[in-house]
Amino acid sequence: MKYTALALFLVLMLSSCVTKKKFNNLLFEKNQLQRNYDDLIFVHEQNKKLLIQKDSLELLQEDCSKKLKSTQDELSSTRVSFQDINVRYNKLVDQNKFITDASAKERQSFLNELNDKDDILEKKRKELDSLQLALVVREKALEASTSALGAQNEKLQQLQSILEQKNGVLQSIQDKLRQTLSGINSADISIVQKDGKLYTTISQDLLFASGSSKIDPKGENAIKSLAQVLAKYQDIEILVEGHTDTDGSEDLNWKLSADRAVVVTKVLMSQGVEATRIVPSGRAYFLPIGDNKNWEGKKKNRRTEIIISPRLQSLYDYIK
Repeated sequence: MKYTALALFLVLMLSSCVTKKKFNNLLFEKNQLQRNYDDLIFVHEQNKKLLIQKDSLELLQEDCSKKLKSTQDELSSTRVSFQDINVRYNKLVDQNKFITDASAKERQSFLNELNDKDDILEKKRKELDSLQLALVVREKALEASTSALGAQNEKLQQLQSILEQKNGVLQSIQDKLRQTLSGINSADISIVQKDGKLYTTISQDLLFASGSSKIDPKGENAIKSLAQVLAKYQDIEILVEGHTDTDGSEDLNWKLSADRAVVVTKVLMSQGVEATRIVPSGRAYFLPIGDNKNWEGKKKNRRTEIIISPRLQSLYDYIK
């Protein structure tokens, strides 16, 4: 308005004393001043709007930073908002070239930070997916292991039941043998369970004369009594082992121990114990239970052992 009044005053003062050319020049200058003034007013208003928009943009940027910390589902919405802000921001940059380098650097820093956070979130998402996949695999493996463990426990229980039955059979045989052979001197015979087997150890003094494989009648009766018990148990195996001391040659002791085992086996068979369940074996003096350097040790070593073990075929079939 000031420029307009000044221009009008000059026109009135000089209209009578200036040429038309000068008047036109002045009028042109006046119009030019008016346009410059209008442009300044417009620029001023635009600057005010830009400042308001810049403040709004900063608020939006701060809001975006906060939203980045929310859950992954909110991240998608935040990205959309950021893209919209980024588009608007780019438009403002295109329309307003006077934005300072500092603002551009701040914007770039913000973008870099946002990209870094986005990369971190993507990495965390992949890690989470990997962990979830590993968890699913572990859960399936655990289910399989639990199922397998349950089956193994059931199998172990069944195996335990089978073994208990076998041990029960051995205990029953041991009790009956002790009852049947109770009249025999305990120094001549012993019945012991060991390692899942029943060991009936009979001294040579009860069965054979020194160096002989001919069985003594008293010992034969003891073997027959033992056989009557064993014949009732079809699901057992019997190993008859002959043992000697170190007196005499190796060949002699091999033959003597084997002959004695065969003699005892034949007595067992005579009382109904099937030959298919009996294995005679001569062990000579290679499995001593006493010291062969003294008389007492040698006496212990001169013995016949009847080793009874349950047939485990049913157990083997079950394991297969």
